[in-house]
Order: sequence, then C-alpha cells, then structure tokens
Amino acid sequence: MAGGSPRHSGVMHKIALLGFACFAKNAIRVHAALDLSAEEILLKIYDETRGLRWEDSSGWLQSADICDWHGVICYDEDESDKIRVGHIKTLDFAENNLVGEVPQDVFDLPYIQNLILRDNVDLDIKFDRIGDATHLRQLVLSRTGITTVDGIDDAADLR
Repeated sequence: MAGGSPRHSGVMHKIALLGFACFAKNAIRVHAALDLSAEEILLKIYDETRGLRWEDSSGWLQSADICDWHGVICYDEDESDKIRVGHIKTLDFAENNLVGEVPQDVFDLPYIQNLILRDNVDLDIKFDRIGDATHLRQLVLSRTGITTVDGIDDAADLR
C-alpha cells in the first residue's frame, strides 16, 4: 500500500500535532520571558548604569519592595485607582551619577508618568520605544549625555 497504512498515517499526524504544540508552547514561553517585571527592569537599569557607583542606591538590592528603593516612587491608594497601586509612577535619578545607557525596557513600565534623569552627564538614553510608555508625561534630560532625540516625538502624552 503506497503511503503507509491508515494507522501509520494517524500516528504520524499525532506526532506532527504534538511537535507543533510543543513548538507553539515554547514560542509562547520565549515571548513571555521577554516581558520583564518592574523589578527586573529596575535591576537592568541598575546594572547597565553602574548602580554600584551611584551617589545614592539605598534600598537597591536590599529591600524586597521596589517602592522602597531610592528614586522609585510608586502609586499609593490615596492618589490613584486600585489598578495602579504599587506600580511605578516616577523614576527620579537626578544627580545620582548614572553612567552608560538607560535600557529601553524603562518604557515598558506600564504606568510610569515621570522619568527624571537630569544632571547625569555620562548618561544616554534612546527613544526608539518611548511610544510604549503611554502614560509618560514628564521627561527631564537636562545636563545628560544624550546624543540624539530621534523618536521622542512618539511620546504621545509628554508635556
């Protein structure tokens, strides 16, 4: 019989489906792994801007609550809806000796409104993904080492 028995064909079909299901599951897992938590984003900022040399890194790598880390201000119950409570509202790294480049992941913080980077002369930031920060209203960059503002127009809510 050409092409094999019907039983053999059914087994091959199941193997093919199982292989596709495993591939799809792994693809979803890989995609999910790219979605960093707020803590992972902050740790990436710390690492890529030489956090060990910051002027003030109190709370960083010590406190389990990221809202207790220096420069991190989170929403509380008094000022926001329940959805935003505990999420990062402001990152204020002014005059803190950040060096290097702020990772683009900072724009993935879901409710960030203020990003204050002023007075870090050796700090750069790119704006390729700034459009992802749909709640960003304030971006303070004076006396930083930014080399271009290309892409900054994608920030829909900056004031």
